Amino acid sequence: GYFGIGVQTPAAPLDVDGDSIVRQGNLYISRFGLPSSITMGNVFADGNMYAAAFLTTSDPKLKKDAVPYFPKDLPKPMEFTWIANGKRDIGVLADEVMAIEPRCVERDKKGVLHVDYPKLVTLCLSEIWALRDRVGTLESTIKGFQATPLIS
Repeated sequence: GYFGIGVQTPAAPLDVDGDSIVRQGNLYISRFGLPSSITMGNVFADGNMYAAAFLTTSDPKLKKDAVPYFPKDLPKPMEFTWIANGKRDIGVLADEVMAIEPRCVERDKKGVLHVDYPKLVTLCLSEIWALRDRVGTLESTIKGFQATPLIS
């Protein structure tokens, strides 16, 4: 059955009206009730989510066949208005991201596209590395010109 705290007619197995606090422990959203290194469930929020950190498992011991990543492009940053609430916001367009790197986008059961924004960091880091290489090449070219005596 369903259990409600502060709710007359619970709409889920555990339906809580009001704030909930987990003290001195963890809250796992998992099929097995144990921590997992893969996604076992989702967290949905209609409002803001706050945390001291959002961590993603990234230990090299858990990975193999690592190679440098080179995206073919970057999505354009956009400013837009949300239809649902009229609020101005900034971000990227999921269809453009999907065309560049499909692993950064997920489609839900209703067909709505969602961007995995933390994965966009990898695209940006790759671009920063490429720009560093270009700047290094330009700096050495300039030094070469500066070291060459002018012919008059």
